Amino acid sequence: MFYIQRFLRTGLSASVLCLGAVAAQAGDGNQIYILQQGPLGLDGGNTLNVDQSAASGSTVAGDFDPAGRTTPALQSGIDNSGQIIISGEDGQVAFLQQGISNTANVTLSSALGLAFLQQDGIGNAATLTVDPLGVGGTIQQIGNRNLADLTVGAGAQGSLIQKGDNNQFGFTVSGSGASASYTAIGNNMAPAGTGPMVISNGASVTITQTQF
Repeated sequence: MFYIQRFLRTGLSASVLCLGAVAAQAGDGNQIYILQQGPLGLDGGNTLNVDQSAASGSTVAGDFDPAGRTTPALQSGIDNSGQIIISGEDGQVAFLQQGISNTANVTLSSALGLAFLQQDGIGNAATLTVDPLGVGGTIQQIGNRNLADLTVGAGAQGSLIQKGDNNQFGFTVSGSGASASYTAIGNNMAPAGTGPMVISNGASVTITQTQF
């Protein structure tokens, strides 16, 4: 089944651009713009669930730029699944997932918080959680069979980027004004023991790990 509409705003016209299974719940004034498609325009068994029922004025799209907010969030390929849960006021989620059998979960509990998740490849899994009062979080995975888990606490912003195959990292960032990024470039990389954690007040931390 293929249907095209133009925009989603609670209390006005319901609107989703999609192909496949999409479920959405929305609070007052929320907006959602989604493109979901399989290869060659066929239904690829993709599923995407969006719950904005505890939010007000939130947006799900493909870009944070105010001029480009109608750029759709994208899920393209075969057997991908995604879940987006937003609570609080005016949170924004940008969501881009392409490939085969990828899984993504985004939970944004922060008012005015930003969450960006991008996956491109096969068999990747990502969980992005922005806690209440968190500033924003980013997960980007390019490759195959990568696993990422990022949690951002109050007052902080964090990013976890993995490029390669079979990488597995968890990353936690917390502390008022903390800004931290972790980038892994290579294959078959994972932390020894628990994943890295950054706790700071006002500091900026950048970690990059590459293979020799």
